[in-house]
Amino acid sequence: MLELTPTQYHLLLHLLNHHHQLLTTHHLLTPVWPFHYFPHTNLLHLYIPCLTKKLHYPFQKQLIPTLRGLGYVIKR
Repeated sequence: MLELTPTQYHLLLHLLNHHHQLLTTHHLLTPVWPFHYFPHTNLLHLYIPCLTKKLHYPFQKQLIPTLRGLGYVIKR
């Protein structure tokens, strides 16, 4: 069973709803975090690795590759 925090769940859901699409930091932060954030926040740098680690173990592959300087994309 995959245990996610509410924020991780919403982040994963947003990524899945836009699978194979490159999502920038802005495109991920705006719908997932209900509060105003600073443009150069490191929220995703904290949440994406944790989410990736949780997904990597059961599936044995990296499902959320980081496209350095561009954003994130999820592979199905």
